[in-house]
Amino acid sequence: RTQLADVETNESFDTVHKDNIIVDQGFDFIADSLCLGAETAKLAWIGIGTNGALEPTNAARTTLGTENVPRASATYAHTASTRQFTLEGTFTGRTAAITEAGIFTASTAGKMFDRVVFGAINLQPADTLTAKFTLTMS
Repeated sequence: RTQLADVETNESFDTVHKDNIIVDQGFDFIADSLCLGAETAKLAWIGIGTNGALEPTNAARTTLGTENVPRASATYAHTASTRQFTLEGTFTGRTAAITEAGIFTASTAGKMFDRVVFGAINLQPADTLTAKFTLTMS
């Protein structure tokens, strides 16, 4: 599940909850990390983009449709003995109609683990967008 919150300077608060899709490259990342120890990169970056209409459910995607905003460093949280963890990133000072978000292993390029698309969130320079991915292992 992905939560996107737009906090404007006048304290209004909009939240969008969307189911997301772990892409093929993400499943490869999990398998290689668990079974081969082959992955040294961490899921530590969140990207946002403006082309969510581009193949919204295609698990073969390796990038966002149009990623024109620098990625945010993700904050990781997990409570021991639970099956959920979160990654959260914050974006400020941008003007864009955001329609997609994803989790990545690097600040540029890297592997995309997960992608979600949604209706446009119109950001203005005074806005702060928080993208929070809650991943549940079951």
